[in-house]
Amino acid sequence: MHPNDGRVVSNLMVQGFERSGITIYCDGPQTRSFCYVDDLIDGPLAIMAMEDSVIGPINLRHSIELSVVELDSKII
Repeated sequence: MHPNDGRVVSNLMVQGFERSGITIYCDGPQTRSFCYVDDLIDGPLAIMAMEDSVIGPINLRHSIELSVVELDSKII
């Protein structure tokens, strides 16, 4: 990831490395779900193999969500 891409992981990591203080909005209750790239690639392949009767949006993510505060504690 690029350090200035604006994503939560890179933002927290850069701020943690710089020891400039971590920015957490609204006490950090927002959640994120992360997955391995391999799993994300397998997702569209599985979707293409599904029956045509399956319609609608499909969210490719891990089933476990972390709050921003939990992510911050893991990074620190």
